[in-house]
Amino acid sequence: MLGEAKINYCATQESRLHTPSDMSGKLLKIAEFADLCLTTKDTLLHYDRKGLLKPRRVLSNGYRFYSPEQFYEFDFINLLKDAGKSISEIREILSRGEVNLPLFSECRESLVRQKLPS
Repeated sequence: MLGEAKINYCATQESRLHTPSDMSGKLLKIAEFADLCLTTKDTLLHYDRKGLLKPRRVLSNGYRFYSPEQFYEFDFINLLKDAGKSISEIREILSRGEVNLPLFSECRESLVRQKLPS
C-alpha cells in the first residue's frame, strides 16, 4: 500500500545506519524494526493495536516481524501524527491509500507553521 510512495520524512536522522532498500526481502524482528525507525517496540505495538501498522508476519508464539519497506509506512504515519492528525484520521487516510503530494505538502506546511515563532 504505502511502500510504493517512498515518502521519507525522517530520513535525515543521522543515526540511521541502513536504509530499507539495503535490506529488501529480509524480515526484521520487532526490536530490529524499532531500531530502524528510531522508535520503541511499545510504539509499534500501539500502532498495531490501533490498526495503523500491522506486522507482515506474526508467528504462533506471538513474535512479530516487519519488512524493511514498512519503514515508509511508519514514516508517513509519524508525518501525519506530527501534523496534528488524530489516530482515527490517520487510520482513515491509510485505509483509503491516500498518499498523495497535496496531502504530503499540507502536512509539511502544518509542521513548518507549528515550528515558526508566534
